[in-house]
Amino acid sequence: MAYFYCGTEGADYAERYCRRCVHSKNEDAPGVGCPVMDAHWLWSYELCNEHENPAKKMLEMLIPGGNGDKPIQQCAMFHQRAV
Repeated sequence: MAYFYCGTEGADYAERYCRRCVHSKNEDAPGVGCPVMDAHWLWSYELCNEHENPAKKMLEMLIPGGNGDKPIQQCAMFHQRAV
């Protein structure tokens, strides 16, 4: 699950992935309005210490990593925008 330790870490992630994704509609604010990023922003803090919570498992499937053992990975819904 993408647990962003601070807003800067989340912004860096959005810059690295969301800005290049076809699902990102706002070039000035990549990731804003994306259901996957919204779910992580809203629920990752609340669920970070849960182990068997189905919502945490779903977030982990969408954006794996960020649990301290491995870095946050690319979103499962990421599709590179055509250049």
